[in-house]
Amino acid sequence: KELKIRKARESFWEFCKAVHPSFFKESRWHLKRMCNDLQDFHDNKLINPKTGLPYQNMSINIPPRHGKSFTATLFAQWLFGRDKSKQIITVSYGQALSIRFSQNVRDGISQDKGEGLDITFSDVFPDVNIKHGDASKQMWALEGNQLQNYYATSFSGAITGMGCQLGIIDDPIKDSSEAYNMNLLQEKLDWYNNTFLSRVEKGGKKIVIATRW
Repeated sequence: KELKIRKARESFWEFCKAVHPSFFKESRWHLKRMCNDLQDFHDNKLINPKTGLPYQNMSINIPPRHGKSFTATLFAQWLFGRDKSKQIITVSYGQALSIRFSQNVRDGISQDKGEGLDITFSDVFPDVNIKHGDASKQMWALEGNQLQNYYATSFSGAITGMGCQLGIIDDPIKDSSEAYNMNLLQEKLDWYNNTFLSRVEKGGKKIVIATRW
């Protein structure tokens, strides 16, 4: 168990296997590749051969029910475990979905043994905790920080008072009808360029997770 915990601190894939072993299995190669690519992307190990510089943008297109959003929530947790000063903003097509994403990240950090798990986030990163009295579903902080660590919003919402080193857009398109609505797509693109990008700090990373409608 201690060996699993030590590996989970260094490897995102090992973290996923440790905290959710029934879902993250070696046989599910697409999950392993996604986890390893996310870590390499964040750690500047994915290099653009044309420029010789690390990629700053990642797009993940995987069919529904393949674990992409679930993996993204765990990725946010793992990054906070490695660096509790990290600031992350997530965006979804609707406010309810963005709030659920935020809640899953927050609740995963505060999960306890009472839920029947062998290894939890607190086993891997015992010094990282949600700040008491500052843990709304939309915006929250970790203990020891003056600034907010996490903010969740939608394409119809605003982003005020917070920047980020990582911006995650998860499910920007609700369904096929939205995918073929050019006016709506333009509105989303305008919001991305004018609002979202202004909140990503210089050198920050952007990840877009979507279904290929």
